Amino acid sequence: MVELHRAAPCLARLRWFAGDRLVGERRSWDARVVLPVEPGPVTVEVVDDRDGTDPLRLASVRVQLVVTGTDDEPAPVPVELARGSRLVGRVTAADGGLVRFARVTARASDGRTFAVRTDGLGRYVLGGLPAVPLLVRATHRTGRSVSTALTPGVGRLHLHAPVLTLPPLAPEPTDTPITAGGAFRGRVLAAGEQADGGRGVWAARVELRDAAGAVLARTRTDASGAFRVGGDLPSSSGLVLTVSSGPVRPVAGAHPTRTTVRGLSCGPAEVVELGSLTLPRTATTEQDAAAGGLLPRAAALRLPSVRA
Repeated sequence: MVELHRAAPCLARLRWFAGDRLVGERRSWDARVVLPVEPGPVTVEVVDDRDGTDPLRLASVRVQLVVTGTDDEPAPVPVELARGSRLVGRVTAADGGLVRFARVTARASDGRTFAVRTDGLGRYVLGGLPAVPLLVRATHRTGRSVSTALTPGVGRLHLHAPVLTLPPLAPEPTDTPITAGGAFRGRVLAAGEQADGGRGVWAARVELRDAAGAVLARTRTDASGAFRVGGDLPSSSGLVLTVSSGPVRPVAGAHPTRTTVRGLSCGPAEVVELGSLTLPRTATTEQDAAAGGLLPRAAALRLPSVRA
């Protein structure tokens, strides 16, 4: 049993531990509180249940008890809840700016921790602190402050708490120059078209392969037949560029055409101009296919009528 002596009326929150294990928790307005515990050492922590920013909050207490279990009516253990002190301050960054929602932590010499977050103006109020040495610091996602040792007095209001300054942010990495790789540029023309003003082949497939046949880059031509393939190629040689015709209406006997350029090379940040590449003509419509003999011609036959 514990007997609470409060400096002011409050709702007390009691928690008791057996070693590091929480055994029970209770809130009470009574002066005497019976705690159901097993024989052995017990740690009892009594806290004023008011908010940490409340100026009337009493200081929390932690006491060590040894329960023997031999007395049917043990004498109550007195616990004093004195007026707590308050820590008031503001968290600022190294450049003087206010730090919102930083976490301010006060760790007591007996291991207890009291914490609060700053408001939108970087201000904080941490009340109900015991009159024991405290180690105060602020933490934020941008950094943390240097820990400051304080010893508050009983019921004292600390209006001139040390300013907790967060370390400056790490400098942003400077932009490193980007080294462009090699690329190839050109224009794909249909068969019979002139390089100047000729009709380009739209959506032709352009592939770049190395000497072993591995695809290094691919793209398609635009509406004018122009293309640019690569852009991140290292210094290379022995490359093969293949251009195949774009999507057409399927026609029996018509196959995609292809043009291949071998023995290409490029250096870093070099754009190699290939000029105009011509695709051989192929049948793309039924009329073209019939004119080229790719579609069979049908002949009409008149058969004599047969009567049964």
